[in-house]
Amino acid sequence: MFWPTKKDIKTALEVLALFQWALSAFVIITTVILVNLYLVVFTSYWPFTVLMLIWLAFDWKTPERGKCLLGCIAVCSSCYSPNPGRLWAVPNQSFSVPPWARKADGSAPFKVLERPILELELLSRVDLPLQILKTHDISPSHNYILACHPHGLMAHSCFGHFATDTSGFSKVFPGITPYMLTLGAFFWVPFFRDYVMSTGACSVSQSSIDFLLTQKGTGNMLVVVVGGLAECKHSTPGSTTLVLKNRYGFVRMALRHGVSLIPAYGFGETDLYDQHIFTPGGYINRFQNWFQKMVHIYPCAFYGRGFTKNSWGLLPYSQPVTTVVGEPLPLPKIENPSREIVAKYHTLYIDALRKLFDQHKTKFGISETQELVIV
Repeated sequence: MFWPTKKDIKTALEVLALFQWALSAFVIITTVILVNLYLVVFTSYWPFTVLMLIWLAFDWKTPERGKCLLGCIAVCSSCYSPNPGRLWAVPNQSFSVPPWARKADGSAPFKVLERPILELELLSRVDLPLQILKTHDISPSHNYILACHPHGLMAHSCFGHFATDTSGFSKVFPGITPYMLTLGAFFWVPFFRDYVMSTGACSVSQSSIDFLLTQKGTGNMLVVVVGGLAECKHSTPGSTTLVLKNRYGFVRMALRHGVSLIPAYGFGETDLYDQHIFTPGGYINRFQNWFQKMVHIYPCAFYGRGFTKNSWGLLPYSQPVTTVVGEPLPLPKIENPSREIVAKYHTLYIDALRKLFDQHKTKFGISETQELVIV
């Protein structure tokens, strides 16, 4: 009889974690919508849907506050693993245990984690090698906005670095707390919003950024994938195209709060999947463009590897991805910056990003002549 070894189990967990990350949005959102439609149309349990929507309205501001119901959980001390990359386990400094729940000596009866244990070995160094490279020290006495490029198709490197401690972020940047900001629409769907918030992610809305930069002290790093889902259409192996030319919002917010902008580039992110590019102007391409205008999401026909050797599926290729974090670009505090001022610092940021890319591209298999393409 075949008994799986620890290595087999470990590999299976890695594959399962990566697979669910690729499908979680589609599966959860579809399930929530279909189940609630069924409850309302075909059963007498429609009050359940109404109560859920009431709770959604009541809890609407939570994704903008850098904390959530599922984000702070208690687990037995024996379940806690201090090994970075094994669990979503980052000590929470803001969560306090009520007096009635403490032990006789005043200590908490459990370990408190800022991010729950949802997946073992998520984005591990074995199945999807991730590395973060620091070029300059970052002081925890200030706040920052880090712009991460490129988005790729699933933003695996951004999630692995800043929503988990897979690459050892807490050791590379001690005293810095990352807040991954993502599309606000993700927080409109019950249950899925809690799943997203459980990673520590927050809405990328203006009110969310204002709160995180003014009410959470110092040492905070707001991580924005500037290209967003619009960049998916350019995500093909070897591509260095970024959607950045008309993205001024992150610069405007940095000026309003007087925080430094940090450029970061993930070398290898666009190599994790292949994508079929349909004929420009054809029926499918026109549908893609129409769909993008309607819901701001570009539907891509992409694929990676499957569960078995030489098969294809939605798992990313096991390619190394190294995210290089550049030097902070100081910005003055201007509460209501003019368009000219925003454009000036937007240009300075692009220059800093190009410099970072050019300094490191040859180390990761990109030719000396290849340049960043800004659209």
